[in-house]
Amino acid sequence: MNRLLPVLSSAVLTRCVLHVQLRAIFTARTISRYPFQSLYDLPVRWKSKSKGKVQTTMLARDQLPSELLEVIRADEMQTSFEATLARFQSALQQRLALKITPQMLANLTIPEARAKLGQIASLISQQEKHGASGQVTNQQLLIDLSARPHLVPAARKAVSQLLETTNHGSASSLIESAGQAAFTVRLRTVVTREAREELIHKGQEMLNQVKREMDRIYQTHDKLIPNTPEGKKHHSEDHLFAAREYLRSVVKSNHALAATIWEKKHSELSGP
Repeated sequence: MNRLLPVLSSAVLTRCVLHVQLRAIFTARTISRYPFQSLYDLPVRWKSKSKGKVQTTMLARDQLPSELLEVIRADEMQTSFEATLARFQSALQQRLALKITPQMLANLTIPEARAKLGQIASLISQQEKHGASGQVTNQQLLIDLSARPHLVPAARKAVSQLLETTNHGSASSLIESAGQAAFTVRLRTVVTREAREELIHKGQEMLNQVKREMDRIYQTHDKLIPNTPEGKKHHSEDHLFAAREYLRSVVKSNHALAATIWEKKHSELSGP
């Protein structure tokens, strides 16, 4: 029996070695066929520096302590983002108009009068049509301020700024005097491809600008997260990490909202 023990031990050891080798070969073949499979099997997680606890999910806003939300001024940040988006959408409509309509001019605010142009002046549309086709070849708007002639300079200034900010051409070539208390504005009737491309380029710049503005809002609130030993006494590393991730997710989602607003306007400017 004692003579058989070394033989049996050697056989068992040999079998174990073969099993390990076969297992290694199978694993190597599997990895070569599916090199990234092991990555997908691993949960996305982060580790707390304070307690050594592993988390597999990130805390949402409603799971963050109310005290920490007050510290980073989360509600104030969201309000700032909403106001920024509203201004961006309004600017796209006002500054990227393919055509300036009489209604747009009527709604134009005259700061000196603290009123809209349509409230202080009479707007009369004048059109010239081609005899054969009947198409409008020229359209101009007569703006009559006979009731308040002293506001003519202010009205011309506001209209000039609108024409220039919407890339409709030089105000000096589009606005003409029509007496002491009135002037005319020549309006665009045909939208060229060059005009569309210029407006699209301007809109893309506006999108980039609003994203940078959002980034500044994010950075302002990110700096409020406690980053000193004294500040960290009141909040766990888990909560501080989640707060940073929350701020990042908010600014990214608002970037996406701004892009969606611009895509809709871009489609309109591109035309059929």
